Amino acid sequence: MKKIRLKYAIPELGGTLYEVKLNLTRQEDVPETKHPRKKRPGQPPAKATEAQRAQRQHFARVHEYARAALANPALRAYYEELAEKEGRSPYALARADYFKGKDLHSS
Repeated sequence: MKKIRLKYAIPELGGTLYEVKLNLTRQEDVPETKHPRKKRPGQPPAKATEAQRAQRQHFARVHEYARAALANPALRAYYEELAEKEGRSPYALARADYFKGKDLHSS
């Protein structure tokens, strides 16, 4: 760690600084991130597997439930009250309920 000793006051800071520490990052400390691979022009679109299609359909049903639940005034009031207590959004709580198997809209 490098130290710089200042002997004079810096008027912009409104005081006197005697020791300033600089935290310099080293190259080996910086994590390398992988960038997403770009598609080449003319490359055919990737085909989704059956499991991926099922997962996408499930998430579509989850979002449909959340939208429908928040369109219902009684359920919207319930989720807004719950969201205020938990500090989350009503939409996120509705999605979480559907993931847990609680379908309040149909009941």
